[in-house]
Amino acid sequence: MTYAMQSLRDTVITLGADVKLPKYERRSVILCNRLCFLFALIVILNIVLVLLISGPKRITLPLVILPFILLTPIIFNKYGHTTISRILLSWAPPIVTTIYSVHSKLHGQDLETSGYIALRITLITYTIIPFLVFSLRQRILMPLALSVPLILLIGFDPIHSLFGIGYTQVGLTDATYELTTMRALIAVLVLGGGSLLLKQMFEESEDTNTRLLDELHDKNQEVETQIEEIVSQNKKINIQNEDIQTQKQILEYRFQDILEKNQALYRSQESLKQAQQTIEEQKRILSSQNKQLELELLNRNKELEKINQDLIQTNNNLNQYSYMVSHNLRGPVASIIGLLNIIPQDKLDPTLMSIYEKTYTSILQLDSVIREIHVLIDSEKSLVNIKQKIYWENVVKASLQLYQQEIDQFGIQITLNFVQAPFIISIKNLIESILDNLISNAIKFRAPNRTLHIHMETRIEDHQMVFQITDNGLGINLASQKDSLFKMYKRLHTHVEGKGLGLYMTKMQTELLHGTIDVDSELNHHTTFTLRLPITDTGKQVIIDNDACCMSYNILNGSFENHFKRNFTSEEFRTNYLKALEYFKKFKVNSVLDDMRSSNAPTPEDQEWFRKTITPDAGKNGLKKVAIITLPLGNSSDLKKYISIGEITSNEFGIESRIYTNVDDANEWLTAHQEQNKTA
Repeated sequence: MTYAMQSLRDTVITLGADVKLPKYERRSVILCNRLCFLFALIVILNIVLVLLISGPKRITLPLVILPFILLTPIIFNKYGHTTISRILLSWAPPIVTTIYSVHSKLHGQDLETSGYIALRITLITYTIIPFLVFSLRQRILMPLALSVPLILLIGFDPIHSLFGIGYTQVGLTDATYELTTMRALIAVLVLGGGSLLLKQMFEESEDTNTRLLDELHDKNQEVETQIEEIVSQNKKINIQNEDIQTQKQILEYRFQDILEKNQALYRSQESLKQAQQTIEEQKRILSSQNKQLELELLNRNKELEKINQDLIQTNNNLNQYSYMVSHNLRGPVASIIGLLNIIPQDKLDPTLMSIYEKTYTSILQLDSVIREIHVLIDSEKSLVNIKQKIYWENVVKASLQLYQQEIDQFGIQITLNFVQAPFIISIKNLIESILDNLISNAIKFRAPNRTLHIHMETRIEDHQMVFQITDNGLGINLASQKDSLFKMYKRLHTHVEGKGLGLYMTKMQTELLHGTIDVDSELNHHTTFTLRLPITDTGKQVIIDNDACCMSYNILNGSFENHFKRNFTSEEFRTNYLKALEYFKKFKVNSVLDDMRSSNAPTPEDQEWFRKTITPDAGKNGLKKVAIITLPLGNSSDLKKYISIGEITSNEFGIESRIYTNVDDANEWLTAHQEQNKTA
């Protein structure tokens, strides 16, 4: 129990004495806690004595509150308010003592001369507290803490007179009492001056001791460092001596070893001669084996090349077969549909009419399946397509146009939010097909009892393009249908016509774009499909790259760039541009950049061929701008040569051509044209 009390006391006394505080301030905090603890014990003992001697009638409220007020600074110290706690310790006792004096006298107690003088002496004692808990370095705080005890000491009689309990007001007439205030001030001056002098001497001694301790500590460290150096040097000397002895022994061993090796060397010379002969024989054998392995490797490579060619041919044959099947079937099916359309239905009896309707329905379903198979084949081939800058709003609105009749008929409400990610760089026909399938499903599987709401939005998330489409349609039972959701010919709602290919194609096309598709749905509530597609950096896609030229598609401005690496032949010029024309037609290229700084100009014959063969088709398919980059034109012959190239794309086909000497200016012109088209 004694140990626990002592531990509690030590804990209370050191509250707020942070090691980060200066030493003098930390000491003041501890002293403050001790004084609070001591004063509180004194007051409690006083209360006990009053109870024992005079009974509970002498116990007043200020006397009961005083111990708690005296312990309050310890709480302030605990939370780091050490200055406030010391000021409170300096102010609280005189204030509470004054209140106690007034209160007790108002209740008819202590109305004798000793009651006035004893409390004044108590106030004089309190003036020592600021000298104990503050340092002389704190020039403002010490006078501030001392001010309240002095004011209360000087104003002791006026305060009591204010309440009608002054010394003379209660009938006391001691003539010497009038000198009490002066004596009290003299006592304060003597006591304060002595305390101040002792405080100054103590702090000077403490500073001197601190300085001497620091110097002693530094000297001790120097001595310890020197001792460590001496010990270290002794160790090094011992180690060196040991090394010398060891080296001596090693030299002796080496000398003996050399003698033995010389003898062994002489004996091994014959063995080396025999080993050399053996090595020569093994080299001959290895050389023969290497030649055999090289022949086997060549034969294996030839076999692998043949197998690879066979695989390529087989794959091409399979693709060609699939393509022929889908196309060759469409012809007869189209003929059957045409024949059915020209049959006069009004002349058919009911039996034949029923057969006619079933036949017509079946042949339309077959045509739909063939078309979807054709789309699947085209999707698998679409990896060779170039990527384009695709604006979501454009492709979505184009897809919605296909279902405008259903949108108007059923009052379908559609909201779009593509602000965060307005475009994607990808393969356009795959994106169009994916969106068309998702929008078609949302419309097809709408709930009959409520207006269909479709919301589409895009955002960037984890360095991926995220496209979401949400509807409030029939929903999907994911617990039972999730595993078969994206499989071929799997239909989730049989009351609506379909083949079960839409979601299969959507998943396949998404994976062709190296993306993923997920679904979140609640039956009869909502369905959300989430596409996550990779974000492609803007740049150029190389389409043709050979010894003569490099053709690429610039995603940034949507232009087709052709860089001639050297002087080209007529065959190279025509072959490359015929290949480029295929891309002009397929992707509706509207601008071309020809870099001819490293090549010759086309011959007049090639220019005429270009004008008749390439320019008309390119113009019909959307080509509007041609930028030709040449070296700086220094003479009239060069100027005529490059002007003739510009005339290839004449205004006859609505194509504007310009000649530049650097790529940046040409790209700026083409990009401005692209922005104009986008705005339009």
